[in-house]
Amino acid sequence: MSSSAPAPRLVAVDTSLVAAAAITSVVVVVGNVRGAAGGVLIAAGSAVALYIGVRRRELAVSARVLGAVFVVLAVVAIWRAPLGSHDMWSYAMYGRILEHYHANPYHVLPAHFAHDPVLRMVGTGWRHTVCVYGPLFLGVAAGVSRLGGTHLLALRMGFQIPVALAVLISLWVVARGGARRQSVALVGLQPVLWCSIVNGGHNDVYVGLATVVALGLLRRERPTQAGAVLAVGALVKLTTLLVLPVVLVVILLRYGMRATLRTIATVGAILVAGLAVEPGSVTAAANVTAGVITRASLWRLIVDAGFIRSHPASTVALGVVAVMTALITLAVLLRRPIDLGSAATLAVVSFAVLGSYVLPWYIAWSLPVAALAARRDVRALVAVQAALLGIAYQVGNGRAADRALGGTLTTVLPVLTAATLIVITVVVLVRSGVTREDEAEHGGRGGIEQQPSALGFRERTSERETDAAPRVVATAPRKDELGVS
Repeated sequence: MSSSAPAPRLVAVDTSLVAAAAITSVVVVVGNVRGAAGGVLIAAGSAVALYIGVRRRELAVSARVLGAVFVVLAVVAIWRAPLGSHDMWSYAMYGRILEHYHANPYHVLPAHFAHDPVLRMVGTGWRHTVCVYGPLFLGVAAGVSRLGGTHLLALRMGFQIPVALAVLISLWVVARGGARRQSVALVGLQPVLWCSIVNGGHNDVYVGLATVVALGLLRRERPTQAGAVLAVGALVKLTTLLVLPVVLVVILLRYGMRATLRTIATVGAILVAGLAVEPGSVTAAANVTAGVITRASLWRLIVDAGFIRSHPASTVALGVVAVMTALITLAVLLRRPIDLGSAATLAVVSFAVLGSYVLPWYIAWSLPVAALAARRDVRALVAVQAALLGIAYQVGNGRAADRALGGTLTTVLPVLTAATLIVITVVVLVRSGVTREDEAEHGGRGGIEQQPSALGFRERTSERETDAAPRVVATAPRKDELGVS
């Protein structure tokens, strides 16, 4: 990569692209645009972000400018109350049940407190649902509720601001971890990130944050701390552990059995200590969502066609996700060098693609991780799935024409994304995990000896084997390669 400044024409073009992608999110949030118009805006913004994120040429926009755009989007997203989901108010109500009424939200329904002023903000269906989140997040929700009381603006800011900060920190972590600037832009310019996830104050961003921090610690040769971060994230949502098998295999290959067992013990100790507060929190989410098939799930087509009923479909879907995660982990175990970014992304996004209960904010688990993937097809898969989920819940409501369009999209796109995930996984199993084109694009960042920012590891070799091998000169990455200025 040339160290010279990009041509003014390229700067102007790329600045226009970034602005166009960002403006779609601003229009949706500020204008409260819904239905087909909202779906078109989300599709347009996602398409521009996808183009930026998968092309070969580096983004000719400085990291400072890109960061400023993200901050503006975060401010816009929290400027108004949630546009769609009411999950934030469920968080507040669960917190009030614990800190104000001194009851157990895992056993006592919000509807039990019929005169609570916050209850009217909770979605009707969730008023009769116990808490489905981890004990750590419940404690945070109780703290926010304690500080906010029944002041709706204070409660909203108490959940939206930390979520916005978590997204910005995630983007900073992946940029500092070596993700190319256009990969960071691919993630940070997704409309669903700001219009749905941050605006809705969804705690799913903490899953993505924990995952990228853990991968960063692993790159810095701190495997035990990486496991600890994932365990803490699991006390918010258990789905943080989707990436754990991949991480453990990498630790086994890189550091040996002793380090692997130490990491497993650390994860186990944190989970036991945290979940001992309320053992029922382990199965709460699975119990609530059993038999519920969401509109953007591949399983909706299968159930509607009469091949299987809803409850068995939920169980089978979990099994399919587990098998997919196992195959991805096997790919990590078999191949050299290991592109950890792509493997981690595939493991996490498998639930959003193959699960039976899938919501737009679930893509927050894998979006920041995708910026670390060396494979362009993996980054593209996550971006397309984010667009699909965002569009499905924008277009799927409202007029009959909008619902028909939403039904068409949720019939075709889930099949395509699921097929793409399966094809990528098979290719990763039978071939090197990084294509020649992608490896060239990332400057040969396949193994940690060459470039740690790829989050890839080579199997350790003896000094004699290393001396006999073709020598690779490890040079410190320039700031423009790291995506920072």
